Amino acid sequence: MDSVPLEAAYAFRTVAAEAVADAWEKLGPDDRAAADTALTQSLLADRALAAAARNVLAGLPAVLDCRQAADEAAVSALSGSTSYQERVEQLRTDAGRLVETVTSTPESLAATPVALHLLDATGRPLPARSLPWRDAVRVLVTDHIPRSTSRLAALAGALHV
Repeated sequence: MDSVPLEAAYAFRTVAAEAVADAWEKLGPDDRAAADTALTQSLLADRALAAAARNVLAGLPAVLDCRQAADEAAVSALSGSTSYQERVEQLRTDAGRLVETVTSTPESLAATPVALHLLDATGRPLPARSLPWRDAVRVLVTDHIPRSTSRLAALAGALHV
């Protein structure tokens, strides 16, 4: 499958996350907390994407369930066990693996149905639906990844001088 749009979306998100890390000492506590949450939620959603990708490749039923990204306990556990910079590194690593997985997905599997359990911009679950794998990846590229990128980019610009 074509992974160029996914790779570009992840590159922009990684740059935004790195910009926050560079500005970390100048951010206020509320902005740091918001950045922690935004990055952690992104990582949790990426784990769901990776699980769906593995299942597509294995010929198993695929589910893209991003609801854990809104689970306060899951967000707290991950952000409490790693630093922001460690999570930026994890973001970079996970993105590389996901792009590689999508790239290695044969076109014959691109139409594999994937059950979607996604969240809206406020973190509330959207109605469940099913899309072909290629369309599920497109939704992430055009909506979910840019949304988290925008949050991080806005925080990077929210310097308190």
